[in-house]
Formats: sequence, structure tokens, C-alpha cells
Amino acid sequence: MTLQRLMIVFIIIGLQPSTAQAGAPANLQQLLDQSILHTKQNSHTLYPLKATEELVSGWLGDTPTLQLTSLYGSDSQTPVEYEVNVQLPIKSGSRRQLDQQLSNQNQQLQLQLQHMHRWYLSGLIREVLWQRIISEQQLEIANGKIKWLQQQQRSAEALADTNQLSQTQWVMIKNAILQTQIEIQTFTEQLNLAHQHYQALTGTTALPENYRETTATDFSESINEHPEIRLLQAQLDQAELLYENSTSGHQNWQLGVVAKQVRDIGFHENQMGVQVSIPIKAMKTISQADQLSWQNSQQEISLSLQKSHTDIKQTWLQLQSEQRRLQQQQELLEQQAELAQQLMTQLQQVYEMNEINQSLYLQQMIQAQDDLSAARLNALYIERNKARQNQTLGLPL
Repeated sequence: MTLQRLMIVFIIIGLQPSTAQAGAPANLQQLLDQSILHTKQNSHTLYPLKATEELVSGWLGDTPTLQLTSLYGSDSQTPVEYEVNVQLPIKSGSRRQLDQQLSNQNQQLQLQLQHMHRWYLSGLIREVLWQRIISEQQLEIANGKIKWLQQQQRSAEALADTNQLSQTQWVMIKNAILQTQIEIQTFTEQLNLAHQHYQALTGTTALPENYRETTATDFSESINEHPEIRLLQAQLDQAELLYENSTSGHQNWQLGVVAKQVRDIGFHENQMGVQVSIPIKAMKTISQADQLSWQNSQQEISLSLQKSHTDIKQTWLQLQSEQRRLQQQQELLEQQAELAQQLMTQLQQVYEMNEINQSLYLQQMIQAQDDLSAARLNALYIERNKARQNQTLGLPL
């Protein structure tokens, strides 16, 4: 069975806000637990699988068989025989031991599926949570920007009444307002969509009190505990046990109870007996079909393991590179923000003293506000990068 068939499948029923709202979770782990409960109540999933181990017999290897035999002669001088034969396929010691290993392995596989479930849902929550936080910040910045532009528009209208406003200045203000309104519409739509996805996943609109994460640094240790890697390894272990189970070395013992009656003229005899058939384990044999099936499964899972290792490492290295770039940018952007704050103060002063052209003032102030907000957004990108690194390393919330 491939990883794709074992992946947790979520079919979220609608994205409309629910009427019942859960309380604000204290941290990300509580948010994840709340989300798991919410998805179980409101979604159709392939998890958890229903246990059927109670149907497995501990000693009976197959269905018992009942054989009835009645033999009649061609003439009256031939004896008549009746035979009842009950065959009980009994598990050998090695078969019972292998069944226990398969049972333990199945429990391990189900546990890995639970870990996979938590990790997969964590990834969905991380992305929509940071999309919501970043969109909120972008919308807040755009709203602050348009308020300032609207103030400039009112001032420009006053100047227009006295014929002190040029057509160029008026067009610049209107163009800046239109561009900002477009940004507000975009950020509003992104935020609304993030709110809907967040509520559909978690069952609440409240953000956790603490949603920032600390990144793991030991890649070699984390990769071995990655849910996807451990699930694939569990599948490989199970495939090996199933292959071992298909060999002839674990065939059932056959215990037969025989009752026979022979009737003849002047003769009547009842016979009772026991038959025991024990396979000889001098060598294990397997069919060509089972051999090929095992080889295909082993190759498929091994390739999936190799691909997962490669993909995870490449993604993690990319996120590490992005983290270094964002951190370096943050230092520069914070310096730029300080200069932008100073520049805005100075521009306001010279503008009030009529020592700067209004068009240049407007252009410089808009750029300074953008520089001021860039550091705030970049800081959020750094936090989102941490969450993505943890997700790549297989760490749930």
C-alpha cells in the first residue's frame, strides 16, 4: 500500500462560519487538539480505522472443514462404510509468533497514522494562521496609509479653492488613493478567505495567545522522527512481515478427528481416530507471484523513502536560506525604518514652512511610509519561516 493511499484525507463540509464558537486556545498545541476534535465532528475522514483484531483467532489458522463419506458396494456382499472427518487447521508456533508480530506492527502503523494526521493538520493550520496574521498587518498598514492620503486630499481640495493646487499634484493624490484602495480590497479578500479557512479547520475565529514558534536546529535527529518517514518505514516493516507470512515455513498444522463405521453381513464395527499433519520446515518456499509482489512493494516503498528524504532536506535547506536572507534584511529594514521616521518628521517640517514642493513632499512621504511598514511585515515573514521549517522537519504544533 502506497503512502498516498494512507494519507489522511480531509473533506471539509463547506466554509461557512459555524454558529458555535469555541474559546480562544492558550497555545498552538491546544489549537491543534481543538482542530482535531472539530474535524472529527464535522468532516468525513479515513482516520481512525476501525479495529478488527477481535475477529482473528489465536489458535485456529483457517475455517474448520467437515467431510462426510458414505461408501456402498456394487453387491450385497460388499461392506458399507460411513466416515465423518473434521479437520481443524491449527496455527503452528511460528505462525502464532508471526501473527503477534503482525498485530504489533499494525498497532505501530496506526500510531504512525495518528502522528501523520497531527502533522498534516498542523501544516494546514500553520499556513492559514500566518496568512491571516500577515493579511491583517497588510490591511492595517493600507488603512493607515489611506487615512493619511485622505487628509492630503482634503488639504488639496482647500488649496484648489484658492487656485494654489496644480493639476499634477491633484492627479498624484488621486492615483495614490486609488492604488491604496485596490490594495485594501485585495488584503480584505485575502483576510476574509483566511478567516473562513481558519474557522473551517479549527472551529474558532480566535487566535491562540502564543502562536510564535522556536525552530528546531538538529536536522539529522528530526528527520528520523518525521511522521512521513516513520510511516513509510512502518509500511516497509509490515510488508516484510507479510512476505514472511506468505512463505511455506508457517503453514498450519492439520488436526483431524475421524469417526468411521463399517457394516457388513454379521459384522458391525465403529472406529475412532486422530490425524495430525505437520509441515516439514526443511526449507521455505514461496510462489513466484508472491515473490514479485514483495519485490515490487519493497522497491516502491524504498523509492518513496529516498524521495521523501531528498524532498525534505531540499525544502529545509531552502527555508534555511530564506531565513538567513530575511534576518539580514530585517537588520537593514529596521535601520531604514528609523531613517524613514526621521525623514517623515523633517519632510513635515519643511512642508509646513513651504520649503518643499508639494508633489515631492507627497512622493517622499508615501515612500517613507512604505519603508516604515516593510520592517513590520518582514518580521512576520521571519516568524512564518520558523513555522514552515518546523513543519518541514515533521514537528506538529
